[in-house]
Amino acid sequence: MTRIDEVEHEAVNYRVDVDETDHTQDVEEQVIKVNTHIKEIRLNKYGGLTTLNEHLDEKNWPTWSRCIISILRVCKVYDYVNGTELKPNPATDPDSATNWETNDDYAKLLLLQNVTNAQLRHIDQEKTSTEVWKAL
Repeated sequence: MTRIDEVEHEAVNYRVDVDETDHTQDVEEQVIKVNTHIKEIRLNKYGGLTTLNEHLDEKNWPTWSRCIISILRVCKVYDYVNGTELKPNPATDPDSATNWETNDDYAKLLLLQNVTNAQLRHIDQEKTSTEVWKAL
């Protein structure tokens, strides 16, 4: 006989089929995977990789964007920049929301320190790394 346990995670319901035989540990492991929290990225780990030799200017977007994407991936913040790592709800997960903001600020810093002063005028009002990326 099978029963359905429903696990709720931020307005998304996940259905987990569980045998009536003792699989409670399996269910707990699945719940842990579903309820992963955003962790703060350790900034000093990637410190030597964060600056390109050639900053973004009006002429070098194709080369610059490939190089900066590589840096963003190695620094584990590319998903923030491309908008796929969404900010958690601060009311339901304040620690993850705070970590998301810190990680997004790091992603934004990586972008800002790799553009020329002339390019900075296009992005001075952007609030998130995704907005900065789109402005570039």
